[in-house]
Amino acid sequence: MKKICFLQLFLVIALAVHAQPTKIFVWLATGEQVTYNLADRPKMVVENDNVHLTTTTADIVYAAKDIKKVTFDGQTDGIEQATTAGKTGEATLSQEFMTLTGFKSGEAVHIFDAAGRLIVSDAINSDGSLTIMLSTFKQGVYIVKTQYKSFKFIKK
Repeated sequence: MKKICFLQLFLVIALAVHAQPTKIFVWLATGEQVTYNLADRPKMVVENDNVHLTTTTADIVYAAKDIKKVTFDGQTDGIEQATTAGKTGEATLSQEFMTLTGFKSGEAVHIFDAAGRLIVSDAINSDGSLTIMLSTFKQGVYIVKTQYKSFKFIKK
């Protein structure tokens, strides 16, 4: 799993280099931020549980668990910063109903069963709420997905 995450990180690095940022920031779990210039051609390699970062001026090994995130300076072309500000909502469950409140009017709500089949597709009402009857649901695990939130529940 970690190898897949770091492979995705490499793809992000490739995209970021194309978008003209000048620095890469490695954010450590301790809160420390380490900066590397892209002009120094940083290369990250994941081996076992370590991340080996090599540049023309440095050669450093981090434990993968010690890296919180990796970012770049500047804005990349065509990629906008995702935000969830003001997009809070919550669900209240009973045996018969699930009530969603505090969501954006018109926001799509999809409920999937554990096999990934779409069970319900609806939209949040103008007052920011939606009530879904659960009495027709079979026992099992379900995933609820909205634009800004995803969660699961168990119907007993």
